[in-house]
Amino acid sequence: MRLLGALLAAAGLVAPALGAECALVNARYDQPGSDWTIEFHDVPVSAMVNQTAAFTMAMPKSGVVLRGDVWQPNGYAQSWGALEGPCDPKAKKAQTCRLWEAVVYTEMVNGISVLASNDRAPAPLQILLPQLTSAMWYSSYRREFNDADPGDVFTFAGCAK
Repeated sequence: MRLLGALLAAAGLVAPALGAECALVNARYDQPGSDWTIEFHDVPVSAMVNQTAAFTMAMPKSGVVLRGDVWQPNGYAQSWGALEGPCDPKAKKAQTCRLWEAVVYTEMVNGISVLASNDRAPAPLQILLPQLTSAMWYSSYRREFNDADPGDVFTFAGCAK
């Protein structure tokens, strides 16, 4: 019985450490209840000088991959994010629209905070994109909800190559 307790305790300690072994820039996140995913990558060289992270959000049902940016607005200590992509996922000519914009929060072992301004920092356990679901519901991406129950929370799934 003591061995079982030690194994369970060790298993609980391993889960938070997984994100710590991966830098945010290489982290992948899944969303419980849907097939939406987020993958972080290097900030493009042509990005704004205050951009601190870059990610893509895959929406497999439509085949669309949206582009996300995170930056530090002047005078603020919060990480602000935006998600952009085709205004209409079915359109032949892709006009780009901003689909979501808000503060980006994270959950670490010690609680919820704003996303670190360094994309080389340890990957958080979860990424919280407040009001993402609502913003997507009122966009032309409403069809994405038919077979899923998406939310605003993405959970660490692993580290990219």
